[in-house]
Amino acid sequence: MIVVLVGPPGVGKSTYAGLISEVLGLEHFSSGAVFRRELKIDPLFREKVSHYLKAGELIPDAIADPFLFGKFRDQILLDGYPRTGNQVITLCKWAKDSEIELPLFIRLDAEYGELKRRLDDRRICDTCGANWQEGHSCGGSPTKREDDSTACIQARLE
Repeated sequence: MIVVLVGPPGVGKSTYAGLISEVLGLEHFSSGAVFRRELKIDPLFREKVSHYLKAGELIPDAIADPFLFGKFRDQILLDGYPRTGNQVITLCKWAKDSEIELPLFIRLDAEYGELKRRLDDRRICDTCGANWQEGHSCGGSPTKREDDSTACIQARLE
């Protein structure tokens, strides 16, 4: 089973993904978290994609698809991928070729003002990359994501 959460930045995809994946017994796969983790450890990957992320742009399919598909499983909840029509087609083709049921898509939405407020307020842990919450215990500190700058928020919500 593949479940895909889609919606604008700040709508709560990661929050809902954590809850839904636990109930359904699926691996929660956040493409954004995977990309941010890879940026920290792989200088070649960082060189290829950091300018897209800093500008609030999507990583091109030619880079994102091969990178992510090497990590997908057949019992997965996807958060942050696919984001384009071409990526939806590619995911469905992969599922069909892998003899996996076509993905179930769940769309989440919120009003523009609420999304902007959430993105302005959002913080992640500078150590583990998790969304920052009260009681976070890995020892890291809250930090603002690079793609949550005012200019990036504007670009990502348009």
